[in-house]
Amino acid sequence: MLEYQAHQRYLVFQNEHANLVTALPYIDAKLDESDQTIVTDLIKQEMRAMQLSGHTKDYLHSLPLPKFDKLESESIQSELKRVAEEGRRLDVIDQSRYQVVDEPEGHGDVKQWQESIDRANINFQYAENRRMNLELEKEYGKQVWTAHIQQAEDAMRYTTMQNNTLSSEIEGINKKRRFAQMQEYDNFFKVHQRMVGTVAKNVELEKECLKIQRDIQKYQEELQKLEKQEEELLDEGNEKRLKIVQDDGDKVIIKC
Repeated sequence: MLEYQAHQRYLVFQNEHANLVTALPYIDAKLDESDQTIVTDLIKQEMRAMQLSGHTKDYLHSLPLPKFDKLESESIQSELKRVAEEGRRLDVIDQSRYQVVDEPEGHGDVKQWQESIDRANINFQYAENRRMNLELEKEYGKQVWTAHIQQAEDAMRYTTMQNNTLSSEIEGINKKRRFAQMQEYDNFFKVHQRMVGTVAKNVELEKECLKIQRDIQKYQEELQKLEKQEEELLDEGNEKRLKIVQDDGDKVIIKC
């Protein structure tokens, strides 16, 4: 365990996209109602923005069109061309060759008799094929279905094994993530406590700064009042110290 801790101390940073991870599910607490409301509002806001911008209708416009090699054959292309043409429908399958009549309309027409015989032979051959298939199914159907079930069970076992392997790998990755996050939990907790303490100190400092600003403003107002009173006192003192000099009956005021 100690050796693992030494080598995997910063396991999370081995991921090239580690800088994009901002959540630690094994450490982070569950969201409260207020945080959940904020997250929901952000999601709704983003969805409304996408609807207004029209990205929901054409959100793949920046991606190239997929290539379907199997659809580029001549038969598929001709069929797609036929579908694209207006007013042209799929040709109806001709079932007249499967219909057998007792007697042709033209009793003396050898060609009609030959066509009637050919239709009868075709239906007879289809019936013979069905009979042979039923006999083969009766004789070998059990073995065929047994082999098919065995193949299906083998495929299911293989899929289950692959699923279990992937589940084990996922569980191992989650265990490593949990181990790495829990290993750094104490450091995160200490940093969080320091952050909370720093925020509290900043709040107190901000309060003190506001208080000092109010005191400064108060002192400035008082200082302005004192300066105004001092100016008034100086004006009164200067008027008392004025000398009146008479010159030819005129009064001249001279400041001392």
